[in-house]
Amino acid sequence: MKHSRIACFAAVSFALLRNVSGQEFVNLDFESSIPTNVITENGITFGLAIIPGWTAFLSGSPLGIIRYNVENDDGGVELVGTGAVPPIQGNYFIMLNGANLPNIQNTAGIGQTGTIPLTAQSLIFWGDVGADDVSFDGQTLPLTMTGSTENYNIYEANISAFAGKTGQLLFTTVVGGQDVIDNIQFSSSPIPEPSTLSLFSICILFLCWRMKRPETTLNFKLSHYPSSGFWRDKLRLSGFDTSPSRPKTPHPAAPPSPHPMRRRTIEAERKSAESAVVPAAG
Repeated sequence: MKHSRIACFAAVSFALLRNVSGQEFVNLDFESSIPTNVITENGITFGLAIIPGWTAFLSGSPLGIIRYNVENDDGGVELVGTGAVPPIQGNYFIMLNGANLPNIQNTAGIGQTGTIPLTAQSLIFWGDVGADDVSFDGQTLPLTMTGSTENYNIYEANISAFAGKTGQLLFTTVVGGQDVIDNIQFSSSPIPEPSTLSLFSICILFLCWRMKRPETTLNFKLSHYPSSGFWRDKLRLSGFDTSPSRPKTPHPAAPPSPHPMRRRTIEAERKSAESAVVPAAG
C-alpha cells in the first residue's frame, strides 16, 4: 500500500510539473499520423488522416477533416504517404494546399501549441515553403535556407528569443500556395553564419550578372551624342558603355547645345575675334 501511494504521488507530481513547465511538442516528423477510411484504387491508397498533436486550419478556422493522399480543390491540409511520391523523411509528410478559384480563396495551415526547449537556438525543418509562412506565438520567423536536395529544401530559423516560452508553432500557406513540411526539429546550435567563401561567391555572381546585363535606356540614348565630350567621358569613367557603334535613331530635335563650359569658351573666342577686327578707314 505504501509503495502504491508513493507511485501515485510521483505520477501526480510529474503531471503537475509537466503542466507548469509547459507541454512538449509531439509528432514533429508526422510519423505518428494514422491514415483512416483508406481505399486503394489503381495502386494508390487514399482516405482521411489523424495527425496527433496538430490542428489543421482553413483560412484561420480549425479544419475537422484532414485528407490522406487527396488534394481538395477548396484547399486544406493533406497527409501524404511516401509510397507513391518521392520521400522526404520517413513515411509521411504534410502538404498545405491554398485555394485560388474564382469564388474560393483559402489559405491552409497546420499548428501545434507547445513549449520551446530551454536549450533551443534554432528551428530546423525540411520541405518547401514561402519566406513568411512560419510563425511562433503570432510572430513570423525569418527563414534561412541552409541546404537543398532534389526533393526538398532545408530551412532554419533563429528561435533563441523564444526558448522556454509556450506558444503555437504555425505553418500557413498563402491563397493559391502550396507548402510541404517534414522533419521538424529544435536544435541547440545557432544558425550557421555565411562563410567568407559564400560571400565571395555572391560577389562573383553579382559581377558576372552586371557584366552580362542588357544595355540600359541611358546607354541607348548616348548614341544621339557625339563620340567625345564631357558627359560621354564622365559616363565612360563611371562604367557605362559609350561606344557609338550601336544603331542610331534619327533625332527629331536640333543638335544639343554645347556644355556650359564649352559655351563660355565659344563666347570668349567670339569676343576676342570681334575686338581684333580693325574698323575700316573712312
